Amino acid sequence: MRPMSRRNSTLLGLVFLLSLVAGCECGGGPAPTRHCTSSSDCHGGLVCLDSLCVAPPDAGTLDGSAPDAATVDAPRGDAPSTLTIEPASPTIDTNGTPVTLQLHALLDGVERTDATWIVNDVVVGTLSPTGLFTARGTVAGVAHVTARYGAYEAMTDVTVTVHASANPGAISDASITLLRAGGTADASFRWLYPYDQTVFPRGLAAPVLQLAGNADATRVTIDIDAAGYHYEGFFGASTPIQITLPAEAWTGATLSAGAGQEMVVGVTKLSGTAVSGPAIEHYDIAQGSLTGSLYYNSYNSRLAGGGAILRVRFGENVQLVQGGCAVCHSVSANGGRIATGLSWSGTATITGTGNPAQSGTIDLDASGTPSVRWTDPDGRRYSFGALTPDGAWVLSNAVPPDNRIRGLSGAVPSQIYDAATGALVPAPSFTSAIQYAVTPQFAPNGSALAFSWFQSPTVNNGRVLTVMSFDGAMSPPLFGAPRRVYTADASHIAGWPSFTPDGTSVIFGESAGFDTSTGAGPGHPNNPVYGDLRLVDLTSCDAAGENCMVSSLDALNGYHAGAFYPPYGEAEEAHSNFEPTLLPVAIGGYYWVVFTSRRAYGNTIAPGGTVPGGADRWGTTDAAGAEHPSVRKKLWIAAIDISGAPGSDRSHPAFYLSGQELESGNMRGFAALDPCRPDGAACDSAADCCGGFCRQTDTGADGTPILSCVPPPGGCSHDLETCTTAADCCDVTRGYQCINDHCAQTPLM
Repeated sequence: MRPMSRRNSTLLGLVFLLSLVAGCECGGGPAPTRHCTSSSDCHGGLVCLDSLCVAPPDAGTLDGSAPDAATVDAPRGDAPSTLTIEPASPTIDTNGTPVTLQLHALLDGVERTDATWIVNDVVVGTLSPTGLFTARGTVAGVAHVTARYGAYEAMTDVTVTVHASANPGAISDASITLLRAGGTADASFRWLYPYDQTVFPRGLAAPVLQLAGNADATRVTIDIDAAGYHYEGFFGASTPIQITLPAEAWTGATLSAGAGQEMVVGVTKLSGTAVSGPAIEHYDIAQGSLTGSLYYNSYNSRLAGGGAILRVRFGENVQLVQGGCAVCHSVSANGGRIATGLSWSGTATITGTGNPAQSGTIDLDASGTPSVRWTDPDGRRYSFGALTPDGAWVLSNAVPPDNRIRGLSGAVPSQIYDAATGALVPAPSFTSAIQYAVTPQFAPNGSALAFSWFQSPTVNNGRVLTVMSFDGAMSPPLFGAPRRVYTADASHIAGWPSFTPDGTSVIFGESAGFDTSTGAGPGHPNNPVYGDLRLVDLTSCDAAGENCMVSSLDALNGYHAGAFYPPYGEAEEAHSNFEPTLLPVAIGGYYWVVFTSRRAYGNTIAPGGTVPGGADRWGTTDAAGAEHPSVRKKLWIAAIDISGAPGSDRSHPAFYLSGQELESGNMRGFAALDPCRPDGAACDSAADCCGGFCRQTDTGADGTPILSCVPPPGGCSHDLETCTTAADCCDVTRGYQCINDHCAQTPLM
């Protein structure tokens, strides 16, 4: 264990000084002594010291005699008293294990062992009631410590640095020496995953570091110089190179990285005596953890034994939500209801061959447990329907006469239905203007609807991305005039739209069709469908509110400065991005888009990868006509800047969603909040709470805050708590915004 550094333990730290002014009391005679917890409990100019109301230190006693210094612990005369903390501004250097430091509160140089101690950040370290600070040892940062004694208060900063080294691979000292020296033996040694410049949120499992080639041993370094965080780990043989970091190392690093503090990760490999590296990448860490869940569809889930809706709560592993080939789903923004097709089999149904046997809605309670709410004999009615944010209504996805989504047949126009009862909801302002709205989606605040518009079988035919304003409070619900915000060329569709949380932009897919591949008949590989994601800025349209500016989202789609950066090249990975949905709240200074991609995943799901079938990008159909989806079809996530010039690229390189099934084809990931919890329930953030507020209600034995949903506490709102305008947010002066009724950070804070 490294010794604690005391190089900064001088009185140059931040100390808050209070001078107490004497008061006088009309009416004569001393007031009776009373117990107190703060000076506000006292009257007549008295202050609270040692839990008793007494005369201020410089006021003398009420009977005119000199004060008793042993009682009030303050000097005589007019000199103000000072509370200080020693050591002041200390730095604790840890090696990955906890380190303690005793802090002392002194009133005019006399230690007050009964002072009250407070620390603002228990992630960096905890503070006991006696002033013993315990650095966790895995997180670097600055903890602001306050000591209070009566009416006096002092503050100082405790800086914690981390210099950790671990050897989970039991690598020899000789090999460690070689790895630390580095080398250039293998010119092909390079990163395969993650991508350089990725923005990661906190709270997820560590990405599996994947690099080209094989290794007898590897060294990983993680450096965040601005935070004082340095990690070094040595790992054993790997063929191919796949390194799973210890959870405490990745968690500690992401918690240590402050806003704008770059994380630098290096990997060096040893093959025999030949050393290569370090290969270096740079990441940014968003200042928050993703909240909610991702609901996705698979047709060959091993967990479900076939087609199903599955869920990944961010940071956890996959769970089954609804089996029995429940497919073609959507989820309300509040996470309380799913609309879906049920029992799709490809056989004849009452609506013809090739449709789900039924469709319906599924309710999710506060624990996430599903229960079927409503079923309809028409399997098309709720498949891919757009749920209002509260899940009350669903606008059905149209099945147009041609160029339809695979798995649906016939011709069915769009209508609005009560999602709980199946009753038709008349909406003449919509049905008089629109017949076929394909892949519709409501804005998370319920203010608008976006969809791919089929004006007729021969006009536009899925090429026109359309937006209509929406007011669900009106009776009947009121839609505005359709606005053609983007029109794709004749060889592409513009579909699968999803609004950003503020409703000012829509991310959509521009591709050769609504599917990500198409069948080519028994015994043949599937036909490829190429596509990428785009962002249309709804604030940059023409005078009619149409033809808005569009960003190509190059970084998300795999391009930087015109060059394709994913490791297997354009022919193998490019134009493989489809079906976006956005988390309905901003987290850590970014929006977060989830999408389906057929790109390679490192050396795990790739040509020559460790999961069988990684070379098959599009899937196949066997001789009996059964389709076998590609394992390359997976869910990825990318950060999107909250703001940016219209037409500019606001995206960042994507990362693979941990927790999803590796061996299945996964698609249509739908990001939503979790069903809200009542007051008194445990919470991780305010987005968990029905009332919109999550506050500390207790403290654990180790000093960790215990958070619960609470009624509106009054005052300003914290991160993700409820707001109406930015002025409601506590940190508005630091750039906080009110986005979709939640206080949200902006980047680099």
